[in-house]
Amino acid sequence: MATLEINGRDVEVDDSFLSLSPADQEATVDEIAQSLGASTPQPETFPTSSGEAYRRNFFDGIPVVGPLIRGGVERAAAGVVSALDPNRTYEDVRASQEQRAPQLSANHPTASTLGSVSGTVAGTMPMIAAAPAFFGASGPAALRLAMAPTSGGLLGAADAGVRSGGDRTEMAQGGLLGAALGLTGLGASELLGSGASAFTRWLSGGKSTPAQRKFVEAITRDNVDDVAGAMQKVGPDAMPLDVGPNTRNLGQGVVTVPGPGRTIVEDAVKARDVGANSRISTTLDDTLGKAKSPSQLTANIEEQMGRLGPSYDEALRGAKPAYTANIAKKIDDMANNLRGNPQKAAQRVRSMLNETGKDSLDKNARTLLETRRGIDGMMETADGPTKSALTMMRHQIDQELSRAVPGIKGVDAQYHELARQREALVRGQQVLDSGRTAPRPAELAEEFNSGGVPEGQLVGPSGVPQRLREGSRAEIERIIGTNANDRVALQRLIKGEGDWNRDRLAILFGKEKAEKIIGLLDREKGFAETSTAIRGNSETAKRLEGVATVKGEGGNALKDAMNTNFGTAAARMGDKLFGDLNAAARDAMSKELGQLLTGPAGTSAKIKAIQAAQRRGDIAKDVAKKIITSLSAGSAGKLVTE
Repeated sequence: MATLEINGRDVEVDDSFLSLSPADQEATVDEIAQSLGASTPQPETFPTSSGEAYRRNFFDGIPVVGPLIRGGVERAAAGVVSALDPNRTYEDVRASQEQRAPQLSANHPTASTLGSVSGTVAGTMPMIAAAPAFFGASGPAALRLAMAPTSGGLLGAADAGVRSGGDRTEMAQGGLLGAALGLTGLGASELLGSGASAFTRWLSGGKSTPAQRKFVEAITRDNVDDVAGAMQKVGPDAMPLDVGPNTRNLGQGVVTVPGPGRTIVEDAVKARDVGANSRISTTLDDTLGKAKSPSQLTANIEEQMGRLGPSYDEALRGAKPAYTANIAKKIDDMANNLRGNPQKAAQRVRSMLNETGKDSLDKNARTLLETRRGIDGMMETADGPTKSALTMMRHQIDQELSRAVPGIKGVDAQYHELARQREALVRGQQVLDSGRTAPRPAELAEEFNSGGVPEGQLVGPSGVPQRLREGSRAEIERIIGTNANDRVALQRLIKGEGDWNRDRLAILFGKEKAEKIIGLLDREKGFAETSTAIRGNSETAKRLEGVATVKGEGGNALKDAMNTNFGTAAARMGDKLFGDLNAAARDAMSKELGQLLTGPAGTSAKIKAIQAAQRRGDIAKDVAKKIITSLSAGSAGKLVTE
């Protein structure tokens, strides 16, 4: 089921809605809106007057600069109203102004038309008076014949460009209309203003803006027909510019040009970068649990081992005399036959069996227990041959202890379990290593599975697997702490170059959790690469702009070109018109591209862009359907109708 937000209400529709064409979807939404009847919230209405309609359309009708003048007047008025009325913010007043515009034209069509025509005439006549030859109003017939369509074309294209946000198609059509009307003697002023602009928009078939077309072209080249699915695959913090190399390149292009789009994209990427450490830490904690300090864990284990002292004392109270003559003879034989460190170790152990300061064997079972502990200490630093000899001696002593102290093996089992856990904690910290100390996945699986089996008289599962996990989790935390600002290195260190670390994590934490962690690292690596590409390009562009400003670089290409045909006066006029137009159009496209590439708020605009691309034949109907469906599903289950 999908949920549509229609006129402020949530309406559920079945999945067949998504299989409809864009036109059918719009028709369905309109039908649902009508069926809601009186309960449907209606747009806010405002009292209007013919004078207000005339004034607004007068400003809007002025060629080229009309929309800019109207916008300035309305912004100034909004500032005054918001300053005088503390209950209304500037944004509230501007929103009301935008809502009033269509009501003014609808309620007062005659006044609106008169205002538009008056603005067109008032804006054009001073230009004709100032440069009559340029507009074909004076001079020889041949000159008028040449200049009338030229002036009409230039102003028509400029006006269409300002009103369409720099749409080249609309500019071309506006220019052609201006040239045609100028040639027939209608004059450049007659094609300008909001009426002619609407006519050119009608001829263009209601095409999408240049920014929308560029966005559609990028995702099409990336072979993305499921935008929401592609973003979901990248991750919950993905932006449209993450779905492929072409959308990323488009983002790079936006930040290389001064304009609002640069700020939008930069701010979005910076904000995501700021949250990287928090996202990584939170996901790891939620997936693997919080990391614990290895030193603290080791201290806790050793503290528990120390607490077993009274249990050994209790077992020794009922101990029998220890008979170590056979053990002593075997160790003497080893000392006579061995050489080097093994011989020294045998001699040392043999001396431990005697009473202190005497050459006679000690029958106290505690002496035998302390001898075994002494052997354990020696084994920690012994070489291979020495460790083998010590193991044989320990085994003989351990057998006699079991006979002389019947309850000692139960205590031994507890101590041995804690010792195994301590070793597992260290081993866990080596799991993600790339050196020889790191276990192969098959070896780790064997250690992990066998580690859970209790040894000796211990009952119940061993804590070794948990200690392996804790050691590994602590090592991951250490890697993050030392590479927090380098997500590419972080991904490489934890994920590794091949599949071994993925397999190791799956053995310790399960496949699902391992894939979630690897996905997190891959996602953050991609975000970091996007950030490097976007912010690096932006900084480079800013440096070049600074150099150009200091050097005073800049040209007047249009003037140079036009000087060849029309002279300096015409060149100056065209350069001023198109210079201002290029800046305004560039900013408009920059802003819209920034919004399309970075935020989910542009979903409605993206859908319109896809529909326009389908109508033009840029993409196939089935591809457009898939993209629109994915965008609809990706917007929290809602399609916002406008």
